[in-house]
Amino acid sequence: MTYFAFRHQPFKALYVVYTAITVPLIRAPYWCISSLIPYFRPRRTWSFSRSILLCWLKTSYNFSFAVGFLPFRSPRQRQSLNVHLGEVWVDEVPKDLIRGKVAEAAMINQVSPEPISGYWFSKTGDATDVGRRALPDEKVLYYFHGGGYISGSVSPNSLYSEAPKGMLEQSFPSNARAFGLEYRLTRAAPFDPYAPFPAALLDALSGYYYLVTTLGFAPKNVIVSGDSAGGHLAVSLVRYLCLEDLTELPPPGGLIPLHPTVDWALTDAHITSSSMERNYHTDYVDPFARSGYTKRGLLGSLPEEFAYTSLWISPASLRIQETGLFPNFPPTLIIAGGAEQTLDAMRVLHTRLVEDNGTEIITYIEYPDAIHDFMCFASHEPERSKALDHDIRTWVHLVYNCNTQ
Repeated sequence: MTYFAFRHQPFKALYVVYTAITVPLIRAPYWCISSLIPYFRPRRTWSFSRSILLCWLKTSYNFSFAVGFLPFRSPRQRQSLNVHLGEVWVDEVPKDLIRGKVAEAAMINQVSPEPISGYWFSKTGDATDVGRRALPDEKVLYYFHGGGYISGSVSPNSLYSEAPKGMLEQSFPSNARAFGLEYRLTRAAPFDPYAPFPAALLDALSGYYYLVTTLGFAPKNVIVSGDSAGGHLAVSLVRYLCLEDLTELPPPGGLIPLHPTVDWALTDAHITSSSMERNYHTDYVDPFARSGYTKRGLLGSLPEEFAYTSLWISPASLRIQETGLFPNFPPTLIIAGGAEQTLDAMRVLHTRLVEDNGTEIITYIEYPDAIHDFMCFASHEPERSKALDHDIRTWVHLVYNCNTQ
């Protein structure tokens, strides 16, 4: 498809009307009829509802990549809005904690830390839990939402909040809260460029500094997580903390990347048997990957080659052959779905983490028929309940027990 072809008027209005007519009158009835017969579903093992969900997701994201995503507000613009329940503002991380290759990229892209907001979630829903200091041995899930670095939010009413809320309620111990960060989203041509790498990583670092230094959470009690692009950001934050060995900010107690998108250069796309090809009909992320829009947004003024050879953009790039690039990681649980287009890149990441840290530290769970970001969808059963009530729950309690001995 031609991306953002209908971003200008009057073509945008015409495309919106066309979509508004054809989806309920033509496409939705076709989805329902075809999904009644297992043979015509994307996978015969899928349920009727899962087949319909995929059709809806494909249509929604193809629409966004035709007309453009909804405008989002920068952190400075959002500061003038009414604060939602559970939202707090976080000060920027001190600049002396930005080092190494990340500092070099920040200089090239003229990116610096900024105040950023995030949302607190608690098991009780008590408003007094918002932004209060950590209690002795209190646990916290530090979460980054998905959306390809170009869309999404972790606000309480958003789709992406379903994963951290579910994890907090069903997988974490009773003395736990969750904090989701509204990191800066990126833009690229044909729109005005905004927030290239490492803007989101600096925001993630600010949020971690807030949890550890301002609120007093012990790093061993922090588990960093995120889905899709947020999973990539979670891996990047933990790798940065492990590499730079910051006295003020030790690495967290654990890492849970959910369906992490870890090859924005799409280095395996040319392989005929790759998951990008074989799972094309069972996933909805194709335009995020093939448009190259996120990659362009993250690169900013950095050279194209950076996307192929830098672990900060593509930690599963097949162009990277070195070893020893993920040292000293905390216990890590990678969640993947067998129906995902970006599955092979997740497997590459898993292999690289195991090579540098060992199988006792790195755990990988792949749900054969699961779609991308399945924990954001309440209807995606039985995988969602199995992950939340058993697999993640078991892993989280093991990590916290090990960390508190």
